[in-house]
Amino acid sequence: MKILIYGAGVLGSYLAHELHRGGNEVTILARTERFNHLITKGLVIEHVRQKIKTVDQVRITDSLMPEDCYDVIFVVMQKSQISDTLPTLTNNTASKKIVFIGNNCEADKTHSTFMRLSESKPMVLFGFLSCAGHRSGSVIYNWHSKKSSILMGAYQKDDEFANEMRDIFSGTSLALEIKRDINGWLKYHCALVAPICLAIQYENGASKSLRKSKVLSLAIDAVKESIQMFEQQGFQNEAPHNIKLLGWPTNKIQWILSRLLPTKTGQLIAVDHAMAACDEINMLARELLSYSEGNGYSLPSIRQLYAIVEENTHA
Repeated sequence: MKILIYGAGVLGSYLAHELHRGGNEVTILARTERFNHLITKGLVIEHVRQKIKTVDQVRITDSLMPEDCYDVIFVVMQKSQISDTLPTLTNNTASKKIVFIGNNCEADKTHSTFMRLSESKPMVLFGFLSCAGHRSGSVIYNWHSKKSSILMGAYQKDDEFANEMRDIFSGTSLALEIKRDINGWLKYHCALVAPICLAIQYENGASKSLRKSKVLSLAIDAVKESIQMFEQQGFQNEAPHNIKLLGWPTNKIQWILSRLLPTKTGQLIAVDHAMAACDEINMLARELLSYSEGNGYSLPSIRQLYAIVEENTHA
């Protein structure tokens, strides 16, 4: 399959690596410094858990023209960057499938905006890739399991894409899981990660002080409130979001996080992203609050948490 990866960060690079190794014709869209790194040094990934380094030679471009035709375009960017990509994506009339990979508390709004702006009306899918890490120079340091999962679904519950996607990922190490309600899954995931990441930002990373952090305790309560809100709204709560979170005492969850986050694994799977994606986390928190206000649901913990982090940021 002819595939474009729009975005060359941690997730986009790993997705490109897997799809390239799976026999697909992969092109990465990157710009400025990242474009130059990929051209001169290739796609370099340090697979942290596996303790191996890979270098792939894939096609590189710095543009997407209206007539450029790809079987699938994977848009792998932070939520706060998506609005900037929409004009380019909606002007492309030759590609028939667009997949937004990553955090998105408002997949429904992204879908409606895309369809309003697009003349060709391609199929728009959403998904989430389970990996994490950071980039240092030309090297991506990626944390992923031997068989990472990639979740995918159509906002309008159109299953026509499923078999084609299974073909695309059949030669990769990624386990494809089709979600019936990807919009709901993404909402629960934002409810889980946004408050915790806000607390990490407030604490300026992860240290031993997390065990007694009142802000982390507030964040855990904010997670619970947000999950309860989506449950009451009728969204399906499924793995990995049904981890008995609502039934655990806040202090127990805080103890677990205070042990996990300061480790190298915690740094790679949570802290790095929280500290590097401040704009995205801020947007996700605001989207949670906006959803609660629009549906008449009170989220006092996340409102208080957001105010504390904002005050600390501008102090």
